[in-house]
Amino acid sequence: MRFRSAYRAHFSVTPSVFGGFVIVTLRGIFGPQEAGRVVRVAHRLGRRYGVRSYLVDAREARNTDAHRDNVHFMVHDIKQHPDIDLGARVAILVAEEDHSHDVIESISHLVGYDLRLFRDLDACLAWMTPEFAQG
Repeated sequence: MRFRSAYRAHFSVTPSVFGGFVIVTLRGIFGPQEAGRVVRVAHRLGRRYGVRSYLVDAREARNTDAHRDNVHFMVHDIKQHPDIDLGARVAILVAEEDHSHDVIESISHLVGYDLRLFRDLDACLAWMTPEFAQG
């Protein structure tokens, strides 16, 4: 599935060819409404396929929200939405030089979400799929 928004944000959500997780590809600048929509669509697809793991490719996306807005998004918007699996495992792949998503990882750890940032695709896939790590 591909989506566009007026906020210069584009995303797609697909099941992984490796199986066991959903791939979310982000491009552009995402505000809280767009980010919330992405998470809801991804989790609905995950529920449909019976998976609880998500790989978010954010190498071409930037988080421009203020710190307080990121906290509100992670603590209130995500935690209180019935479509979102709070026990899901989430890997976010970011560009080497991009630290705009670091705050999301920090907040996630504080509230107990299993979310981790990666700057290396192989390390990300190894964390997502034990089969990949074994070669």
